[in-house]
Amino acid sequence: GAGGGGRGGAAAFEGGARVVGRGGAGASGGGARGGGGGRDDGGVDLAVGEMDRQRGAGDLVVGGEAYMARCGRKTGALFAVACRLGGLLSGASDEAQLRLASFGSHVGVAFQILDDILDLAGSPAEMGKRRGTDILSGTVTLPQILAIAEEPSLGNEIGRVAAGGDGLDALCDRLAAHPGTAKARRR
Repeated sequence: GAGGGGRGGAAAFEGGARVVGRGGAGASGGGARGGGGGRDDGGVDLAVGEMDRQRGAGDLVVGGEAYMARCGRKTGALFAVACRLGGLLSGASDEAQLRLASFGSHVGVAFQILDDILDLAGSPAEMGKRRGTDILSGTVTLPQILAIAEEPSLGNEIGRVAAGGDGLDALCDRLAAHPGTAKARRR
């Protein structure tokens, strides 16, 4: 690469993350937010994605595009950095590192969507946690977004359950069986 030793200044824009390779692998939000100034900061996208999640807590009108961008900045960026670092440590070329980062970004977003589905449909014994924790924390997920798009009254029910926790299991069952969750699976 341009910097020798597989450390060029190349960048890849995938899943809203800018994965850079000067002096190490990292993700910065240059692709999603513009700018980025060439910084190598693996935590920027993760931090911004988490701030997005916290700012959007309980906002049931968040769209699928905003959800996917948040996933790209959080889980996608984390997986991209991990895959890129594997390539860097193994001596892979810049091009191979960028492909690994792109792969990691896509796997990370897919992982997050599956995790969100399992939050509704998974077995508490197998998952090691109660179903519906995203609802209770106000984290709006793709299954919720797609279900509300098809059945707007679900937004009120999700908000009611999130406020008090009563009816959580029934709501998880309803959302797990909803066509919106089936659409999320196909993403």
